[in-house]
Amino acid sequence: MIGRNDAQARESFQAIEKAGTKGFAKNDVDLADFFVATSKTLLSPGPVQSGQLSVKGPSSPELFAFFSFALKDINQLDVQNAAQLLEQFVKTQPSGKFAWIAELKPIAQKYLDDCRFYLTWKTQPNRSADAAAFKKQLKTRSAISDAIVGKEKQVAPPTAAGPSQPPRQLTQKEPDAATQKKSQWLAAWKKNLVNDLNRTQFSGEITDTTGAEYTGISSVDNQTVGLKLPYGIVRVSWSKLAPRTLLSISTSFIRPNAPDAADRQWLCASYANATGQGDAARQLAEAAAKSKPEYRDQMVLLFAQ
Repeated sequence: MIGRNDAQARESFQAIEKAGTKGFAKNDVDLADFFVATSKTLLSPGPVQSGQLSVKGPSSPELFAFFSFALKDINQLDVQNAAQLLEQFVKTQPSGKFAWIAELKPIAQKYLDDCRFYLTWKTQPNRSADAAAFKKQLKTRSAISDAIVGKEKQVAPPTAAGPSQPPRQLTQKEPDAATQKKSQWLAAWKKNLVNDLNRTQFSGEITDTTGAEYTGISSVDNQTVGLKLPYGIVRVSWSKLAPRTLLSISTSFIRPNAPDAADRQWLCASYANATGQGDAARQLAEAAAKSKPEYRDQMVLLFAQ
């Protein structure tokens, strides 16, 4: 991730997820479980919220996740959340067999400095005046430096969470069923998102369709979204947020290994498919089907034209 080879990183995470606990000693099973869960999170679409991680103590491997999740958020330019994760990481005091985690703090501090620089840079009205000079002040090479010089990050095409099988053909009666199912899935997706956002405020940079920037979401209802500004809250219609933004927000609530993870992935796939985000829809649907095989039979309905 530090080397910015997305394809190689994804292959590594998939290999870890596939291997599971094989090769680990019995007293290291907790470490193996951590690696698998962390890899699933890093492979999933969307940023990682700063409050998403729970740490058992200073001798817990979860401390390392603060850093890896922050790198994922930086890669997706969710700098606010990345900064919060990095701040938590540099304050940790790893001990025991995980004391080595502390050796990563100097590197994490450089990323944290760049996050803080970027957040300040975003507030400057003349921020595009001398991008090259601004870039020289950065300590790392990341999506942050790309954003400052206006360079589009080259993203590797998403790979499926597991081997896909050829879809079966729709029966004569299924097109109507597909339309009905899609409507139900979309309604369930929005209901989930409304509940999630009202239960846990979303913190992270958000840009609406006009280019206006916000720092998070305070609350929502079926018609409007409360967007945070430095000086208060403004309510806008859901249509002011691009489908890609809404998908990113909704996937951030997917918790790896949670009982409802596959169901959430499937509903997010339904929304992605309905809003023209085909690659993300396929990736999410495959991930859901990997955990709950019954979803594979539903793919023919989800992707029916």
